[in-house]
Amino acid sequence: MDVSGAQHWRIESRRRLKVAPSPGAGPVNARFFRAWGDRQSVAVVQWYALPSGGHPSPGHWFWANQWSQLTRRALTPWVAVSLVLPMEPLGAIADYQPLAAELTALIQQQLTATVFP
Repeated sequence: MDVSGAQHWRIESRRRLKVAPSPGAGPVNARFFRAWGDRQSVAVVQWYALPSGGHPSPGHWFWANQWSQLTRRALTPWVAVSLVLPMEPLGAIADYQPLAAELTALIQQQLTATVFP
């Protein structure tokens, strides 16, 4: 599902968020942006979580999955993650980056420990 389209968000301040969780979880490269609709502004972090880390492009998972099927005859599991943080109306996205990075790292660590063991 396209969360941005479903919520009818207007999006701006797009940037990348790079997070290096604990040694057990791979690095996450995610989309980070401010979005707003009729009622609220939010900071959003989106990525596809994989056992090896996270990436904002579904193509990254596709090629990892193809390689996994060729070499191990196995599928690569994934989870699409959208972290939505309420924020002040049209607030500065940079103010929310530390919290977004911390939560992104925690989510990836939990997924690595529970979904991708």
